[in-house]
Amino acid sequence: MATKKPISDEPFGKSVEAGSVEALHSPTAIPVVPAVDTQHVAETQSRRETVVNQHYRELMAYLIVLRDSFHDGQVQADFNQAIMATRTAHLWALQAVKNVS
Repeated sequence: MATKKPISDEPFGKSVEAGSVEALHSPTAIPVVPAVDTQHVAETQSRRETVVNQHYRELMAYLIVLRDSFHDGQVQADFNQAIMATRTAHLWALQAVKNVS
């Protein structure tokens, strides 16, 4: 028969015998995860989305005013590019806010 060698169960600061199923599956070996307050998470997510949308609208309004104040075609094209990039950034920011838990 093979001898049992102790292995370290480092996250819980104790040693268990290799092959000891009971020791590996004891209730003390399972970390307790606090319950997530889903209402708080939803409120925080909603608040972040609101702030992202508010800043997006302000920036878009400013870029459109700037674009329309210039009559040079190249400058207007550059502002159009900035407007498109801002729209893309807005969508990615909203996606990131939704993925944060």
